[in-house]
Amino acid sequence: MCGGSGFTANPGPPMHFLAQLTLRTLKSRQMASMDSDNS
Repeated sequence: MCGGSGFTANPGPPMHFLAQLTLRTLKSRQMASMDSDNS
């Protein structure tokens, strides 16, 4: 049972949720820097 938003049913520390959050932040930051580079 490894759903995309099924981290709530996962016992223990939500490690992969934290990883996803960090990855998302890094991606959005990369996109922002890319956008500023394009303009």
